[in-house]
Amino acid sequence: MEARAYAIGKVRRITFSSPKFFDAEGKPCATAPAPARITERYVRSFLRQAFPISQVAVMNYYGSFGECISDTVDVQFTDGRQVRLSFTADSGVGYLSPVRKDTGKEEEDVYFYHCEACKR
Repeated sequence: MEARAYAIGKVRRITFSSPKFFDAEGKPCATAPAPARITERYVRSFLRQAFPISQVAVMNYYGSFGECISDTVDVQFTDGRQVRLSFTADSGVGYLSPVRKDTGKEEEDVYFYHCEACKR
């Protein structure tokens, strides 16, 4: 399976539901990962520096069992497209899901990105 890239554009707006990381049970992470909180600066930096990776690469090389993940972050680009991002706490992986304009729901496609500089 090849890495697929999503056409990331210039960011218009970033909206957080929660800037914290959570475990698989939805509880706040016991240890504060770096970054301890997702910020607008972190999201912009991630989108600039990250490169696409395959789902297989996430499972084999970048994933961690039981790793904490962020709540979703809504990102709207200047061309009107919108995506939802979730970030892993330690491995520098981000999960990007495009949002349909007509329904406001996430599409089936998920794009995987890795940012070495964004890791813990």
